[in-house]
Amino acid sequence: MLVQRLVAHIENPYPHLKITACYDNEGIIITNTLMSFSIDNRISEKFWLAYLNSKFVSWYAYNFIYARAIRGMDFYNFYIQQVPIPNISKENQKIFIGLVDQILIQKSQNQDTTALEQQIDNLVYHLYELSYDEVKVIDPEFSLSKNEYESIIIE
Repeated sequence: MLVQRLVAHIENPYPHLKITACYDNEGIIITNTLMSFSIDNRISEKFWLAYLNSKFVSWYAYNFIYARAIRGMDFYNFYIQQVPIPNISKENQKIFIGLVDQILIQKSQNQDTTALEQQIDNLVYHLYELSYDEVKVIDPEFSLSKNEYESIIIE
């Protein structure tokens, strides 16, 4: 798993931090702008990829980790590992893995994956049992109605 390296600069903080993680199954060269790390074997790499790229995790990282960083502090593995990992079974990870597989295929064909990414965001919100109003704090441009959001079921 690879995650983009971020650096905090207090005099010019980035108010909409977006964590960018990628999946590598072919082997690449890692530079100082990427971090690699291993994950617990209870969590699929593709679930972790979906989770790290979700709006919830970017919001959480900015508000609870990055915002407390001192000037010049790197957002290294230590900080990524502070992102809470939901308690999710291997079975329930499969829906995320399926969406990630679809995204990887569509990205390889230069297709838009916005709708699939929104599905992942919605599922992550439900993992934390966030109310519709809480989701609107994280994502003010959230496109679902309250009824649509509340009808989503993770199985």
